[in-house]
Amino acid sequence: MAMINKQIRALARVDGNITENMSLHNMIGKGVLVITIAPKEGERYQGVISLDKPTITECLEDYFVRSEQLQTQLIIRTGEYEGKPVAAGMLLQIMPDGSGTPEDFEHLTTLVATVKDEELFGLPAEELLYRLYHEETVNLYPAQDVQFFCGCSAERSSSALLLISDEEIDEILAEHKGCIDMQCECCGTHYFFNKEAIEKLKSTRV
Repeated sequence: MAMINKQIRALARVDGNITENMSLHNMIGKGVLVITIAPKEGERYQGVISLDKPTITECLEDYFVRSEQLQTQLIIRTGEYEGKPVAAGMLLQIMPDGSGTPEDFEHLTTLVATVKDEELFGLPAEELLYRLYHEETVNLYPAQDVQFFCGCSAERSSSALLLISDEEIDEILAEHKGCIDMQCECCGTHYFFNKEAIEKLKSTRV
């Protein structure tokens, strides 16, 4: 998954059947979670932790505690709302420059654990926060929308084809009956190259 300037894209590969109650370990075995942060100012850095918790949620919480030293509670829910598949979540943290105590954090996480799926999926943020924390002081900042974005293009697909030899391109073209279909793994867009397009592409080699 990558997020740049509030634009996000992600890729997940599944090998085999996944059951509803399958643990993270059973799905991926031994693995690591790598999070790369590239701030606007300063050097980019990475946090790497083992995926040794039962869920990805717990692994992310562990990352924030170990790598960022931020006590974190993360709720991620998936399901169906009004006939459509949906996903929603909430993130609670003790901020490094705040005055919150571990006791305050425990109180807030106890309350957020009571949130129902239909509330998380269907309520505006303002109403949901009021229901949970109407006895607390809540400062609500303007929402920052994110959107899906994929930087794939026909030009990038062409560049990828030029990384292999003309002979290999011709073999692939023959195997696929005169048309090469390149599909972006992030957004699913197809880029087709017929024999004429391939010959034109090969002529651009330096």
